[in-house]
Amino acid sequence: MPKIIDREMQSNEIASKAVEVFIRKGYSGVGMRELAAELGLSKSALYHYFPSKAALFMAAGEIVTKQYATQFIRPSSNNPSTEALVSAIVSGVRKLDPYFKGEILLVTDYLRHFSDEQARQDPAMAGSNTTIFEAIRDIVGAEHAESVVIFCYGFMLQRMLDGGQSEFDTLERGLNKLLESATNIEIL
Repeated sequence: MPKIIDREMQSNEIASKAVEVFIRKGYSGVGMRELAAELGLSKSALYHYFPSKAALFMAAGEIVTKQYATQFIRPSSNNPSTEALVSAIVSGVRKLDPYFKGEILLVTDYLRHFSDEQARQDPAMAGSNTTIFEAIRDIVGAEHAESVVIFCYGFMLQRMLDGGQSEFDTLERGLNKLLESATNIEIL
């Protein structure tokens, strides 16, 4: 009897494993032949699941971004305090911080030759941005999500640049100021 393979499950497994390869070698530093070897597949088997490196990268990015978004958990209270909202965001950022440098270097490598227009239209970037934005929006509401996302990315970038010296209480104080300055926090 022929072996039945769940194509979607196999694709997700391959994409999950590819994340580490992309982070270690970069986007431009690895081709499909090397990806296949690193993943323990033949090149034709890899092409069976992903027609291109870009398609594999997009699938890998989607998996990682969804995992990252789950780190942002909205407080269970119906009307959470600003402190509870900030705590939820800081907790998520703390969990993502160890991976940020690898991720930002990989995304920079991927976008290296893109024009601004190409970056705006890229489905991998659009999907990633939307997923993270929605996770933050679910905590602080639509009115504040963009500012909070930008503030968190800026903080993580600063930690990357200063070798982790920026303290998380700086993020906490900044988010408190940002959210308290709004007279009405709209919670979804």
